[in-house]
Amino acid sequence: MNNIKTADEVSAALERAQYEMSTERRLARVGLKQRQELAPIIERYSDLYRPEQIEAVNAERGAAQGERQEELRRLYFALLDGYVDARAAPIYDEVVTSFATATATVDGTSYPFHALAPTISSTDDAALRERLLDGMVQVVTTLNPLLSRQQEVIETALREIGFDRYIDFVAAAKRVDYAAFAATISRTLEATQSLYRRYVGAWIQAELGRPLDGTSSAHTYWLRRNQVPDTLFPAEKMQPALRRSLLDMGIDLDRQTQIHIDAEDRPTKNPRACVFGARVPGEVHLIIKPTGGKGDYEAFFHEAGHAEHFACTDPSLPFAFRALQSSMAQLELFSYLMQNLVNDPLWLQTYLDLSPEQAALVSYRSALNDLFMLRRYCAKYLYEYEFFTQPAVNAPELYAGNLRRQVGFVYPAAFWQYDRDPAFYSADYLRAWFGHAQVLAALQERFGSRWWADAEAGAYVRGLWQQGVRPDIEDVVQQVGAKPWDVEALLGYYEQRITRAGG
Repeated sequence: MNNIKTADEVSAALERAQYEMSTERRLARVGLKQRQELAPIIERYSDLYRPEQIEAVNAERGAAQGERQEELRRLYFALLDGYVDARAAPIYDEVVTSFATATATVDGTSYPFHALAPTISSTDDAALRERLLDGMVQVVTTLNPLLSRQQEVIETALREIGFDRYIDFVAAAKRVDYAAFAATISRTLEATQSLYRRYVGAWIQAELGRPLDGTSSAHTYWLRRNQVPDTLFPAEKMQPALRRSLLDMGIDLDRQTQIHIDAEDRPTKNPRACVFGARVPGEVHLIIKPTGGKGDYEAFFHEAGHAEHFACTDPSLPFAFRALQSSMAQLELFSYLMQNLVNDPLWLQTYLDLSPEQAALVSYRSALNDLFMLRRYCAKYLYEYEFFTQPAVNAPELYAGNLRRQVGFVYPAAFWQYDRDPAFYSADYLRAWFGHAQVLAALQERFGSRWWADAEAGAYVRGLWQQGVRPDIEDVVQQVGAKPWDVEALLGYYEQRITRAGG
């Protein structure tokens, strides 16, 4: 059989490969390596991605039943992903390295590309914010041909394994009807439009002195960073607040030695916070590049949600159910659950000693920012859906036009690829928005408004985490007695947040 491995042997090899690739990505992302080098790692495991090996696993899947069949389905699609990655690895490395080493000169000062967004978010000079965004556009415009080539390589590899369209592969892997989801997202935009225009429009006018429609997206970095005074979120309280909050849920972070926190500030470190589950649940890396203020808390708690989910996963689960998720939506649900603690007025009073008035301000502004982000991702998803189903569209114009119509801000058309995450991640985020609102409502109904200080609620949440990535997000929503993709429930969640905070 030409050294064909069994599915279990493939699973063990994939777990080793994932560890090596996760470590390589992490070192490049945090600035400890200048050049990402995935290609040699993928080459070492290239025998896993041979068509005959993939087909052998698929044959085992066809003969399996129950949970074993689902386990092997995850394994099969991981091998298909690996087949694509093996062909795209050199260009993946080139893209990551190009952005990590790129610089832009603004007003005579040279900035590393990854330092531009944090700088925009921290400057009070509105005109400078727009010039710094122009610096980002210069870099992205230069690298757009490389991003186009990367997508072409991916789609060529997918055609080799029987998928004529990118969206068909992602839909099969994630088991999502993207056409039905697009209809749901259109209804979500319609349902939230009045709320958005009334409250977010007033916020933009008050903070920037200009109308929402037509304002440069450069200012969104600053607005998100400066929703509330930095003094309400001192850096020295951030990690202690997380530790205290988790302890009240029955989780001792200091005893979770498998979680490693990297909060160092390095010039070439990607500013976007993330988590690497190198070995789930045994080795988890939480990465953040602090820039100050509430944004750090939100990013840190969001990634802590991922880290706790990974660290609390049942180690006896098969590798596929510990680390091969159908999509990222279920993982993002648990991140939102932790992130939004720092937007809960009672939590803020309990762990950060804010006054009721201060907590109400934070909660209100966070609801506005979250509503903005919801609609931004709705617009991104509809752009991506049309882009991948109607290839003749003018993608830059479609991208910028969709965002302008749905959020009001003007985004650079040059970002049409840079602002597009792979594998319809925008839809995963949106599915998580729905799911978070529903799981939170279930927790509050069962354990009360202070569920986050209840050890019994903590045990319930850990029970959800212990399932690893086996359930899809829609399964989790149904477990708590709710209906997936419930537009009315999501609208009610935002109306309640804004009203509760005195909007």
